This record gives sequence, structure tokens and C-alpha cells, in this order.
Amino acid sequence: MAGVSRAVGLGYLLVWYFAAGREQAKYVKKKWSKDYPRRGWGKPILIAIGAFVGYFLVAVAAGIAVGLARA
Repeated sequence: MAGVSRAVGLGYLLVWYFAAGREQAKYVKKKWSKDYPRRGWGKPILIAIGAFVGYFLVAVAAGIAVGLARA
């Protein structure tokens, strides 16, 4: 099942690239060439980790609340 999931993900990526991504890459290369203003990955990764931790904490708190309500 994991192999099927990976194959579907790869297929989705390829379809996206050939349907939309390639044109976007051409546009960026034409408009900015090598002067494309690059931005770091640090802030988006920290936001994603914070969101994951927040979701986990809410899920744990909800599980504890449901467990206490049943007791």
C-alpha cells in the first residue's frame, strides 16, 4: 500500500508539473532571469512545525477531556 501511495504522489507531481508548473518556471525565468528574489525557508518551516505542535496539543487536550467526561 505504501508503494501505491508513493506512486500516486509521484504521478500527481508529474501531472501538476506538466499542466501548470512548467509554464510557471518559464515565466519566472523570463521575468527575473538570475535576479529572482529568493526567500528563506526558515520562517515557513517554523510556522509549519508550530501548527503541527498546536494541532497535536489540541488533539491531546480533546482526548483527555473526552476521557474525563466518560469517567
